[in-house]
This record gives sequence, C-alpha cells and structure tokens, in this order.
Amino acid sequence: VVPPRKQTHGDTITRVKWRSKEALDYVQTLQRCVQEHPGIPYYAVIQDDVVFTERIRDLRDWVENKKRTQVCTLSLFDFDQTQDNGLLIRANMVARLWQKRMIDPFVQYVIRRYDDSPIDWLHDDFCRPRNLRTMVMVPNPVRHLGEISSLINKVSPTN
Repeated sequence: VVPPRKQTHGDTITRVKWRSKEALDYVQTLQRCVQEHPGIPYYAVIQDDVVFTERIRDLRDWVENKKRTQVCTLSLFDFDQTQDNGLLIRANMVARLWQKRMIDPFVQYVIRRYDDSPIDWLHDDFCRPRNLRTMVMVPNPVRHLGEISSLINKVSPTN
C-alpha cells in the first residue's frame, strides 16, 4: 500500500488512506483488465455489492448507440438521474464502462493524484478539462445494495 502524501478536503488521515487505497485499487483493476484482455473495446468495473436488473439485457444495444458519442465513461448507476442518456448527477463509481482508449490516460492521472480526492472526484477532474462527460443508462441495469462501507461511518445511497 502506498501511503498518502497529504491530507485534503478536511478528511482525517484514516479516510485519506482509505480513499487513496480505493483509487489505486480501482486503476490497478483497470490495468489488469487491459493486460488480461487487450482486444476488448470496453471494460466494465462493477462493485461487488450490486445486482443486475432486467435492463442489463439492453446494455449491448445501449453501448452500441454510444460508439460515436464523445464520453468519458458510461455509467450503469446513478441514484438521481431519471433520464436515459442523461449526464451523471451524483458522483459514484458503482458501475462504469470504460472505452479502452480512456483507460491509460486515466490510470496515469490517478497515479499522480491518488491522494488528492476520492476516486469519483478524480474521475470528474480528469474528464472535465477534456470536455467529456459521463452518460447514464436509465433505468439503471444494476441496483446498488451496499449501505455500509469498509470505511467506518461511511454510508452509501442504495436503490
């Protein structure tokens, strides 16, 4: 585990360590996906506390329709978004699809800044200067079940 180099956002050192590890684990997962399966155009990173809904059957067609759209990532979950193809409203990394071309630049970005912010904020900070957004599939093809985080006293929204 790489120790955080600084405290930011008024977070305790415990929270900074937790979110720094989460950020590094996330990008390591992305790197491993590309290494193990280099010929795939999209990669999914889905938390272990979700279940799939009937809408998952529509995922391939939904992604196919986004091929020519300039996006940072595609999200399969947003607690607040009610419009299909709408922009992500509530920052989260519950279930994301990544285009292969976005992974390496994002990984390098996070490795340089893993202790600046939580991974979802790092994602937004990476996408914003590129004028890229995250589109959401609605109804969501996953339901987030997790309410209790591995970080003590952190509660996550569910649907």
